[in-house]
Amino acid sequence: MIFWRMQHGGIVYMQERIAFVDVYSEYLIITGIETDRSNATVLKHIKAFTKHPDFTNHYNNLPFTLILHKYKEVSEQINQKIAPFKGSIIFNDPLVAQIIEPVVRELYNNMVHKKTSHC
Repeated sequence: MIFWRMQHGGIVYMQERIAFVDVYSEYLIITGIETDRSNATVLKHIKAFTKHPDFTNHYNNLPFTLILHKYKEVSEQINQKIAPFKGSIIFNDPLVAQIIEPVVRELYNNMVHKKTSHC
């Protein structure tokens, strides 16, 4: 999982979707659906995140931190993509686990609610 935190924001890597979640506002930006979790895929979606209109219009001038549980081997490439936007990166598996649990629970509850409301 990847999260961003404004300084106050988060990337959530879900099974086949890549989404960025601001852990303070719970605002969600989905950058696409993928079938793999490769380094190249993550780098592609970090770039897409920095170009997403919701990021550029609302967060672009605010410092942020990407919080990841893996992908240290491409941390230099990640930093190159986010540094121009005042971004930084940390790797913290326990923090990712703590942040993801309520996000996943909320996403699941929303999916169940949508499924039952259409029946």
